[in-house]
Amino acid sequence: MATVSFGDIYSKANGSTPGSATSFATMSSLSYFEGPNGNNTISYNAWGRNGNTSAGNRIYNLTPASSDFKFGAFSSGSISPTNVKDYFYDSTEYKCNLTVYNNLPADVPFPPPGVEYNVQDVNLTLRDSTSTYSYITLGSGVVLSLGNGGGTYGPLDAATPNVSPLIFRAYWEIVIASSPNFPGATADLSINGSAKYTGTTVNGGGVTTTLNSAGSSTQDMATGYGGNTAGFDFVLTIY
Repeated sequence: MATVSFGDIYSKANGSTPGSATSFATMSSLSYFEGPNGNNTISYNAWGRNGNTSAGNRIYNLTPASSDFKFGAFSSGSISPTNVKDYFYDSTEYKCNLTVYNNLPADVPFPPPGVEYNVQDVNLTLRDSTSTYSYITLGSGVVLSLGNGGGTYGPLDAATPNVSPLIFRAYWEIVIASSPNFPGATADLSINGSAKYTGTTVNGGGVTTTLNSAGSSTQDMATGYGGNTAGFDFVLTIY
């Protein structure tokens, strides 16, 4: 049976050894967003088994707990290369992918000003459970329409390896930007194969469209949405 130490658990999240004043209970309970990348309640990355959101921002593959924290809860059950559960995306075993399909036709240039079917940008953001802090962002840039010789963007991993934490649940937002000559369209969005929006309106005329978990639902991290990959697979289809 693999065993873990306080130092192992701290190092997995911070890449260093804990200071003498670091509390195992605090590191277990508080979340990533209560550390230096959030409200600075503590000076290091923590695991979120309770914290100020009652485990709403815990690291993937951990269960909620408010007391009686044990080292064994952080064991991966392995002895190589580490026996501590993963904390960060790595772009291989863990990914946060975005794929955009633009199935619209070719531009119609005449009569002026014409009609443009390219999507100007699709921006994906993952935030904490209170929508105060973001930890993953990705902008696609222009996604050419199928009729204009494009049609597909991605899949592209939005997470930064060894920087983006494996928050177990996606509190997500997608913003679609249009040009002044974009006529509007319709879209479907799924995450890990779960439909979040179907036949929703995409605004035209330079007006952005926002799709988010508040208007649909959150999504828990999949253990393997594609082969052996865990994480989130966002698929947006515009038509």
